[in-house]
Amino acid sequence: MVGREYVLRMPAFANALAADLVLCRISAAATTALLIKRIWFGQISTSNLNEVNALRFVRLSSDGSGGATMVAEQRSPLDPAFAGTAVCHDADGWTEPTISDTSDEIPFNLAGGFEWAPTDDNGYIVVPPSGRFGLELARAPSASMTWAGGLVLQEIG
Repeated sequence: MVGREYVLRMPAFANALAADLVLCRISAAATTALLIKRIWFGQISTSNLNEVNALRFVRLSSDGSGGATMVAEQRSPLDPAFAGTAVCHDADGWTEPTISDTSDEIPFNLAGGFEWAPTDDNGYIVVPPSGRFGLELARAPSASMTWAGGLVLQEIG
């Protein structure tokens, strides 16, 4: 499949996370579709919360506001800049976007982190032109933690 590949990283943030919190929002440009190829999320703090939580993949109908910009790193230096936008929750002026559709919960242990990478092209998440995708934490962790994560995506168009 032809397209430009980018890595989007959520910078490390230390805070108490709430339940049903959208951790990041990726918006496709009006002229491009996105294929989400890999997602990772986990704690990077020394507290090592050993508890089960879950993530949901969500489609969004609004952007919300605030958040920290996620810088899109080009896999090839010849590719243009990422045409979409990406922001992540930073606990400072973040307004939740509106969720229009959600996946089932995908459980994981906070101590081990979460990794999602389909084995072939058929498993990629497709975000249509002007579409929005988010990663939602299902439950609030029992204590504050420092967390980080990211996505690998392909932009087509």
